[in-house]
Amino acid sequence: MKILMSNNISTIKKFLLDKQEKNLFFNQVDEKIDQFYYFIVNHYSEQLNLDLKIANDENTHLFQIDDLFGKLKVVVYKKIPIKKIDILLNSSEKKIFFMEYRAFKKFKDQFSSVNAYNYKIDIKSFLQDELKINNRLLMDNVINNPEYTYSEINKFLVNQNYQNVIFNENLIYNFLLNRKNLYDHRNKDNLDLVEFYKSLKNEVNIKKFSFLTY
Repeated sequence: MKILMSNNISTIKKFLLDKQEKNLFFNQVDEKIDQFYYFIVNHYSEQLNLDLKIANDENTHLFQIDDLFGKLKVVVYKKIPIKKIDILLNSSEKKIFFMEYRAFKKFKDQFSSVNAYNYKIDIKSFLQDELKINNRLLMDNVINNPEYTYSEINKFLVNQNYQNVIFNENLIYNFLLNRKNLYDHRNKDNLDLVEFYKSLKNEVNIKKFSFLTY
């Protein structure tokens, strides 16, 4: 059964498209689900040629300078104290905040917001309505492992386009090394979204040269 574009996905797209809208709030369920929504934000940011940055409580000052080339900047803030959020709300760049639900409730009715507890609906909607993919196994894999959304989707797409098997010692070594990096990033107490995302991209690039099946 076809699912209409979910409210959350529509909210994210609308926020990134609207140059006047400056603030978007997500409630944090866990790091894995954060990674799924970061993927969605990054997906649309790349389409719209937006400059996506990741900030935390220690480096917020690095993103308060306007881009010299006029490229629209979107800054993702994680685990920022509420008092600092009140200050950041007045800054000129587009901002996305990930926060605990208790704090999220303070802002969700004042600004555009995404309730991440609905992530399963959003995964189905994104796959079916945005990417036009209707594959049950892929959908189940992403729902069960939302942090691997980028990897799983690209692995599926690669299988649709690559039919040659290419294996050599370097390829196997790089694949195993990157798998270890993914495991290390995933099991850190404080997951680094940027490094984790880079590792996922590396894995996809390696898998382009292997025959993987669904």
